[in-house]
Amino acid sequence: MRYVKTVIALALLLAVLAAPMAESDADLTITDTSSDAKFDTFNGGSLSFKVKNTGDACTIDVVVKNGSKVVGTANDCPIPAEDTATITVNMKDFNVAGTYDLVVTCTSDDPGNTFDGMDHFSVHVVVDKNVLSNWTTYVVIAIAVIAIAIIIYIKMREAPKKKPDMTFEQLEEERKAKMASKAEKKSPKTPAPSTERKRYLSEKKKKE
Repeated sequence: MRYVKTVIALALLLAVLAAPMAESDADLTITDTSSDAKFDTFNGGSLSFKVKNTGDACTIDVVVKNGSKVVGTANDCPIPAEDTATITVNMKDFNVAGTYDLVVTCTSDDPGNTFDGMDHFSVHVVVDKNVLSNWTTYVVIAIAVIAIAIIIYIKMREAPKKKPDMTFEQLEEERKAKMASKAEKKSPKTPAPSTERKRYLSEKKKKE
């Protein structure tokens, strides 16, 4: 009888120990949801959250919906055993300005590791306008660059050309040459006697 009681006690103990182990294999918990997600019309944005795992390693799939429309996905995201993983869903194409209430749903790829009753959450997203997403901005920038280039070109053409550097001796020779040229212009030149005058003077000398 004593042995029967001992066997029963050991069986109950094993059952008690096995129960929490079985439950621990099914604990995936979503934490730290994206309450401060930033989106704009040029870059889109991304959503990040954490999944805590108290069981074996597994992977999960993530789907983001705006109403009935899927606007983002992340597949085969690894969740390490007995650890917490950060999941990021990149959504570059979600770039239409406005405010949205998105629903993020997670699905475990391992039937042994399931979410503990909450496999989804909602997040409020604001997509801000970014001036770089407007093509007219690039047109204005291009026109401004062209206008500046034209102004610089005109200023360079109007600027006086700089003389090449000269030595002191060269400058002195240039100065003397200019002074000599001015003096030559000022001094009157004696006109050469004409042929008639030469003949008159010759006849005059003969008579004398």
